[in-house]
Amino acid sequence: MFHMFSTRRDFNKCPLCGPVERHAFHQSARAPCVLQLLQCNDAPTDAELSDLQETVKTAPGRLAELDEKIAHGRRNLDALTLERISIEADMEDAKALSSPVRRLPPDVLRAICLDVIPSPREIMSTLDNHAA
Repeated sequence: MFHMFSTRRDFNKCPLCGPVERHAFHQSARAPCVLQLLQCNDAPTDAELSDLQETVKTAPGRLAELDEKIAHGRRNLDALTLERISIEADMEDAKALSSPVRRLPPDVLRAICLDVIPSPREIMSTLDNHAA
């Protein structure tokens, strides 16, 4: 029996699940006889018809299996994405909390703020200068 569609099987090693079979299918990987039959109105031979019927019979199960694998992959991706977001937030919190400014003694921080922030008198004199 010849295969109507040329598929290439790749086995990737998933660190969590072990070997994962991946079927690669490309539009150009169709068997030449299928391409030829699609471009004309000739009837398939008995052997071709048998293969076509086998494809129609087995495809729904294979599609359901692939849909389940895709759904599983999406669930894994969602979980990994949430974990990444959480780790990134933890990292940003850790950076903010370990900032050198947070370790300054309160009296030093107060002196810096009082020196940098203008007093109400300075604010009023600036407003008076702009009004004139």
